[in-house]
Amino acid sequence: MSYPIVGYSWALVYQHQDNAASGAALVQMLYWLTNNGQAYAAKTGYVPLPSNIRALARTTLQQIVGPSGDMLSLTPS
Repeated sequence: MSYPIVGYSWALVYQHQDNAASGAALVQMLYWLTNNGQAYAAKTGYVPLPSNIRALARTTLQQIVGPSGDMLSLTPS
């Protein structure tokens, strides 16, 4: 008999990104992984993130800014 082992993976990201383009790409990828990408979790044998963790990820990603201090977009333009 076995049991599922559940845990989170963490990403350490600078809050102030030196490059707006690469910072925005990073934020967009992490946002996709923690939101829209969760639709693929069950299909690949994983458990989707709970809604409170997805909300925490969004709030955290909204705090990442580019070199000018502007928030980086969570979605591609």
